[in-house]
Amino acid sequence: MSSFRGQVPLLHPDYQPGVPVFRIDDPAIPSGEIYHFSTHSGLLYEVQFGRKRDNYFGFVINFGVLNEYFENEYAMTHENEAFRIIATVIEIVRRFFVQHPLTEYFEFNGEFRESEKNRPSSVRTRLFYRTASRVVHPAYWNVEIQGNRVIVISKQTPHG
Repeated sequence: MSSFRGQVPLLHPDYQPGVPVFRIDDPAIPSGEIYHFSTHSGLLYEVQFGRKRDNYFGFVINFGVLNEYFENEYAMTHENEAFRIIATVIEIVRRFFVQHPLTEYFEFNGEFRESEKNRPSSVRTRLFYRTASRVVHPAYWNVEIQGNRVIVISKQTPHG
């Protein structure tokens, strides 16, 4: 399946994940907004797309660990899984875009570790920014970091 909105691709035409993605559990309804995947170390992740209040075609991407063991704690990701997790989230965003081709705005906020509280952006946010900058199609999308938010916005909208 392609990741196009009309003739506007979301991802760079040469994009291929550099690592295998984890198996993704798609929503029961194809246009649903909640996806799940599990890592080999047993972490269960949920990726949810929440609609922006001020932009019907904009979504906030929330993802995090669901395991009860990690409730109210920052779940430590095994270093070798971090890139697979990001690649999996990118694949989920691609799948979501196929089902929601009029989307013009994505926003991601990374969770801070306790040691990062005094920084303007978290390690997760900066990793997602670097990845998004490489994988989205630069002719059609802008990628920017604003504090602890990564914004991916279409260049062909009144907001872009």
